[in-house]
Amino acid sequence: MKLKTYIRFLKQLIDNNPGSKNMDVIYSIDEEGNEFKEVSFPPSIGKYKKESFNPESRNPNAICIN
Repeated sequence: MKLKTYIRFLKQLIDNNPGSKNMDVIYSIDEEGNEFKEVSFPPSIGKYKKESFNPESRNPNAICIN
């Protein structure tokens, strides 16, 4: 998903549910939703390649949300 699409979904969510902007943000630790945790860090930009992420990269290509 591209960041602009993600932002559009967040904006729609807040527009349709104004109270949601004060809710905690969580994530699923796996694709099946077996466990959930709170997002702990602000988004960061960096280089994503084959399941690794380097925030110090000079050629960023992804945004990490946690």
